[in-house]
Parts: sequence; C-alpha cells; structure tokens
Amino acid sequence: MDRQAITLSGGESQRLKLASILGSGLTGVLYILDEPTAGLHPKDTSGLISIMKQLRDLGNTVLVIEHDELVMHEADHLIDIGPGAGRKGGEVVGQGTAQELMQNPSSPTGTLLNQKHSLPARRRNGNGNYVTITNANANNLKNVTANIPLGTITSVTGVSGSGKSTLVFDVLAKNKGCEKIVGLDKVDHVIQVGQSPLTRMQRSNVATFMDLFTLLRTQFAAQPKAKELGLKTKDFSFNTAGGRCEQCEGLGQVDVNLSFLSDMKVTCPSCKGQRFQDHVLSVQFKEHSIADFLNLSVEQSITFF
Repeated sequence: MDRQAITLSGGESQRLKLASILGSGLTGVLYILDEPTAGLHPKDTSGLISIMKQLRDLGNTVLVIEHDELVMHEADHLIDIGPGAGRKGGEVVGQGTAQELMQNPSSPTGTLLNQKHSLPARRRNGNGNYVTITNANANNLKNVTANIPLGTITSVTGVSGSGKSTLVFDVLAKNKGCEKIVGLDKVDHVIQVGQSPLTRMQRSNVATFMDLFTLLRTQFAAQPKAKELGLKTKDFSFNTAGGRCEQCEGLGQVDVNLSFLSDMKVTCPSCKGQRFQDHVLSVQFKEHSIADFLNLSVEQSITFF
C-alpha cells in the first residue's frame, strides 16, 4: 500500500486507474481508454477485460483504442479504421463483431484475426558470447542472475511489475544494482530505446528527428533561385528567424484566445500554414517547395532522391 506511484510499471498503473474508476460506481458514463493493454502481460489482459466488462455491466459505455487480439475478440462491437496509416487511412473499412470482421476481405484487422500463428522452426544460436548479470537486487529483484546471448533477439517477459524494466533499464543499461555484469566488453555500444516522448518541442517532426531536414535544407540552399535570393541553409529552417513566417514563428498555426474558454489553434493567416515566407517558398526543387516536401509521406519523398 505504501509503494510509491512513480515506481509502478505501465501495466500496474493502468490497472490501478481502472480499479479506481470501477470503485466509483458511476453509471451512464462513456469511458474512453487509449490502449489499456500497452505494457500488460497476456496473463493480465483477461483481468483488464473483466474490469471493462464490469464497467459496461454497471450501465456504462466503454470505448477503447486497442490492438490486442484478445480484447478485439471479447469486444461487443468493433470499428476498423484503415486501410493503411497516414494518408492511406482515415476510412471505416469494417464494423461488427470479431467474427463479422473476419469475414470482411477489406478489413486488415479481420485478416489478422483469421491468421493462424506458427512458431519458427529454427532460431539463431548467437555468436557464442554472453552478457551475464549476477545477483541483481534493484527494486523487487531478488539476487537475479541472467545470461543474455549476444547476436540474438532475446525477450525478457513476465507479468506486469515482475521486474523486467528494472533488470534491463535500471541494472543492465546503467550497470548498477547488481554484484557484477560480465561480457559488456563484447558490446560496442548500449543504446536505449524507451517509451518516453521523442521531444516536447512544438516544431519537431519526423524529418528533424531523423536529421533528414538538414539534408533537405542543404538541397534547397543549393538551388540557383536560392543563391540568387541570397538564401542560406538556415533560411530554410522554421526554428530560426529569417526565412520562417514570423507571425506563427514557423508553427503554421496561431493561438486564438477565447477568454473564458480554452485557447484554439487556427491556421496562420499570414503563411496559410506553409510555415515559411513567400520568397523562401518560391525556391523549388523538382517543382516542389520546402513546404511541399514536408507535406509528403516518407514513401512519397523517396521518389525525388
């Protein structure tokens, strides 16, 4: 009972939130849940589904965004959005029960539910080296010793809160909380890919995060029209003053103060959402401005290079 909330795993936090909702006894409520099984072990999913059904049986409506197959099979009604992602999505491709979706050839989810899963017959043995964690005792770990074969895909599994993240991120990645770790000298780098947000900067996007935007800005700065106008690479950035629209500061949107209501974002009246000034947008590469390129999907942009 005295355990700090910040030490709870993602799965434990989800269950705690839902349990507190269930204890409220409210009826006639629309509950909206965003991927509640994220971080949950399959063993815990059944318990989560039971809580959602109890909420429903109290006279409530539960609307859940979910990818878990068990949740989809247990749902009373499914709405399948697709058929793809991004520009290829945005349509309702199927509705009904799981069984009805499975009979719908245009439903990607129905196709998935129809698939029979098979385990791979062969697995990689690795390169013969191991990283060995000895007597890990951080948080709830009880002198755990584990061997991780290098050159393989190793899955650390277990119910929510069992100590998976502690072993991998707190002990192995930080090299502490245990007696010793042997074998890290066989690894060049340890790179952590967690679930924290990529960045909180408003102007960051896929292109800036992957450093593709730097290459794109360099390409535009090399165009004859850019040289004629005296534009440099920095002028094609919406993070610095110069080429960006200064009314929205390169965001493409501005905030409208609605006094007693929440502020609302609207398209910038100056740049019309293009984020750059007109003279910057006049520079084109293969008949596209830099704003045009930012509106392309990754797949579409590949054809230009």
